[in-house]
Amino acid sequence: MLRLCHVVLFIAAAAFAADDGRMRFDGASYPKLRVDEAGAFFESGYTPYLKITLGEKEFEALKKEPRKDVRCTVTEGEMVYRDVAIHLKGHASMRAITEKAGLTLKFNKFRPDQKFHSLDKLHLNNSAQDGTYLHEFAGSFVCRAAGALAGRVTHARVDINGQSRGLYVLVEGFDHTMIRSYFTNWYGRSYDGAYLDDIHNATPQRSKNPAADKAALKPLITAAQEPDLVKRRQQLEAVLDIKQFMSVMAAESMISHWDGYASYRNNYMIYQDPTSGKFVFLTHDMDQIFGDPNFTLFPANGMLAKAMIDTPAHKREYLEHYQKLYRTCFHEDQLTNAVMQAAARMKLILEQIDPNAAKNALNLGQDVCRRISGRARGIERALAAELGLPWEPKPLRGWQSRTADGNPAFDEFKEGDKSRLRIRAGDKPAVGSWRVRVALPQGRYVFEARIRTVNVTESKDPQQGAGLRISGGPRRAGITGSTDWQKVEYEINADQGVTDVELVCELRATRGEAWFDTESLRVVSKEGNK
Repeated sequence: MLRLCHVVLFIAAAAFAADDGRMRFDGASYPKLRVDEAGAFFESGYTPYLKITLGEKEFEALKKEPRKDVRCTVTEGEMVYRDVAIHLKGHASMRAITEKAGLTLKFNKFRPDQKFHSLDKLHLNNSAQDGTYLHEFAGSFVCRAAGALAGRVTHARVDINGQSRGLYVLVEGFDHTMIRSYFTNWYGRSYDGAYLDDIHNATPQRSKNPAADKAALKPLITAAQEPDLVKRRQQLEAVLDIKQFMSVMAAESMISHWDGYASYRNNYMIYQDPTSGKFVFLTHDMDQIFGDPNFTLFPANGMLAKAMIDTPAHKREYLEHYQKLYRTCFHEDQLTNAVMQAAARMKLILEQIDPNAAKNALNLGQDVCRRISGRARGIERALAAELGLPWEPKPLRGWQSRTADGNPAFDEFKEGDKSRLRIRAGDKPAVGSWRVRVALPQGRYVFEARIRTVNVTESKDPQQGAGLRISGGPRRAGITGSTDWQKVEYEINADQGVTDVELVCELRATRGEAWFDTESLRVVSKEGNK
């Protein structure tokens, strides 16, 4: 049993205030993440092996009515859970029970006192739209740290009636256990968000009086539709946790969640906190994220999302909140480290069921990490442009390899405790580079790095050898032969406001290799920049 500790709880806990049970990043209040029994299950790094047994009658019933609960038995090691409610889930990811179906398990529906590691309900996502199996984990990591409600995530191995269905993404269900991890009063109204529709068609959950619960949403709907902008904000503040909802918008933007409430009116749930009387939002099904490094800062197709940026002052308030959340919650190093730990756990499961897939598990993690870094740069570019931020030098991460000619080889490796980027030309002419984008406010800069070369042959190319440049910009002849580490500089003039610049570490050669010291790669502002 692998026991690798996640760091998501640490990030969220660092922002807690102990006095009133509310998270505080900037003086605003958010739902509190309280330590609960289920937390030990998710934070331990344990990945369960679930054996699901369905009777013939129940199996046939799921073929005919896949979304209707039937009873099953779930075995986990020596633990046996009987009369567990099971149904199929998904829309675009929907698969038949005879295939690798997405599943929802409710352990207490037929046995009220039965729980799975303190959970009443969990989802087993088939990851049909996420070949990495890591998106939901990464999305939950960011959303929970930002104060946007989201289920905790791990992985599981699943069999159905003795047949292996492979690797699944296990997600905490929206139940009393999850609500208790945020709120001291967990008996509020909850709603399933409408599929590709707004809050007026949200459906009450576990309702004893659906008509009354539906009517409780009306003040929120009325406030969002109020034509007077001043009155709209006043009415929304009375019924909606504004800061929490802005956190949902910002978190969905940070992870490029185009299929969430703010962008697409999809994959959301609503909860009314009985203590404050205000509504808060939950985000789920984050299986298609980090696809667009330049995703908008303003996902605003949902009626409530539109209301958050309906005036210049509200837009500015949202942007400043976004900036604070990015700085306090989107910790690139911690997020990518957590993703690689999850990929390592995933690899252990796959080694038991699909050795060939196991060989690629860490590569999938690295791919997600590269896209996370790309998104971080995209956010920084967009915030700099919108807020007119000064240049803040940061480590350059998220380097992507690119081949321009021939067949160069690329790798990232450690030499002792030092990180290196390498390009190898082989025995034929090749042009290859490592690239990353940065946003530079108006001014003059120097892109610098330490480079060494091994047997780089000279050629007739005026830009031969190893060197630095920016995309679209020329460079002088670079370093050839075999050399020790030496500092190389390239000047950049950003004279048109915030400039989106692609930095290039390049090798042009018929033979040999170039090494770039990762820690020395940086952009330095020249004296006089604002």
